[in-house]
Amino acid sequence: MNTVALIGFICALGVMIMGILLGSPLEIFFDTTAILIGPVATLMLLIATFGFGTVQSAFGTGFRGLFFARDEPPHPEQVKAVQMVAGSGINYSTLTGFIGGLIGLTQMLTNMADPTAIGPALAVCLLSAFYAVAMVMFVYYPMARNADQAT
Repeated sequence: MNTVALIGFICALGVMIMGILLGSPLEIFFDTTAILIGPVATLMLLIATFGFGTVQSAFGTGFRGLFFARDEPPHPEQVKAVQMVAGSGINYSTLTGFIGGLIGLTQMLTNMADPTAIGPALAVCLLSAFYAVAMVMFVYYPMARNADQAT
């Protein structure tokens, strides 16, 4: 097991969660609309681009290699698949975060007459961007970095 990577990952996630908890309850950072626009849409785009099997294999290979010691080096085709999925995941996640921001802003501006509707729309806007950054930081960059180190 790669304890340094695991400890670093847990500490980074813990610091982020602690920062949230110092200012607000954690549950306000969960928004179904933003989750659908960001992480779910990103995953669906990856599956549409590469197929379910390739995406599943890339995630498995990427995270196994990051957190667990390798008995043997991964096959070059597996490394290439992880690199392609991780690179596309970074791009798709960024784009879906931006699209979620636009959707939230549009909803907010459409409902300017109703002040109670502005908050949920602003949450979609900001949380879509938050989820995009979190996915890139905690999923796709580690996968890409691990694949680059395997070559």
